[in-house]
Amino acid sequence: LRAVRSMGRIRRRHSLMMGVTIGSISGALLWFLPEAMGGGETLVETLVAEKWTVVLLLGLFAVRFVTTVGSYGSGAPGGIFAPLLGLGTIAGVAFGSAVTFVFPGIISTPGAFAVAAMGALFAATVGAPLTGIILVVELTNAHSALLTIILTCLSASLTAKSLGGTPIYTQLLQVALSSSPEISKSPKET
Repeated sequence: LRAVRSMGRIRRRHSLMMGVTIGSISGALLWFLPEAMGGGETLVETLVAEKWTVVLLLGLFAVRFVTTVGSYGSGAPGGIFAPLLGLGTIAGVAFGSAVTFVFPGIISTPGAFAVAAMGALFAATVGAPLTGIILVVELTNAHSALLTIILTCLSASLTAKSLGGTPIYTQLLQVALSSSPEISKSPKET
């Protein structure tokens, strides 16, 4: 959220330079690391088929996180919804790869964790476990993993709440309201 606030201040002062910089970085990433860009529709298949290492997956997670913050903070059209699902997917594949490395033969594919982690990150970040469950099952058609998705979404949401987490959209609304000149002015008395 600090990055979003900071980028909002920069955007107001140097919007052209910010657009050129973010556009250049995005173009370079799209050329050299296309997995770091986009909504993540084919991310699971790509990551599992190419057998990325845990270190590379964590690097990809970091790059996608930074590009999500940069994109949202720049005021570009779009949001954090699809990138959030992509980040969950990467985290799940990374966890599954780590489990496969430490305990070979226990699971058949690290991608099995991707669906559960996608829902868990969404539920914890947005504060809506039921929405996360339905969304992930409908998007992935993973009806056979419903119990796993329910457990991960509920436990992630409860963990976030117990740690004092506030839903991301509530926080983003507070940032938008506090930086809006129309709203931050006190109303005149009539």
